[in-house]
Amino acid sequence: MKHACREVSRLASDALERELSLWEKLRLHVHLLLCINCRNYRVSLHRLHETLARIRAAQSRELKLTEEQREKLLAELEQRLGG
Repeated sequence: MKHACREVSRLASDALERELSLWEKLRLHVHLLLCINCRNYRVSLHRLHETLARIRAAQSRELKLTEEQREKLLAELEQRLGG
């Protein structure tokens, strides 16, 4: 993995946890315009983040998943991460 791609993967992850500086946003967006692999990584990262948020929300409401619901959720996660 190229150094620029490593930096962008870190920035994409950081953006889920904090507000990026203007300079960081600019670096991220310019690189994403040029690198399809990093764009795909960012999409997968967002999908994973959304799915984990849904799981946490369900757990915070103390919902118990049935085996069928658990399997459906895992299948959806696999589908989203697989493209």
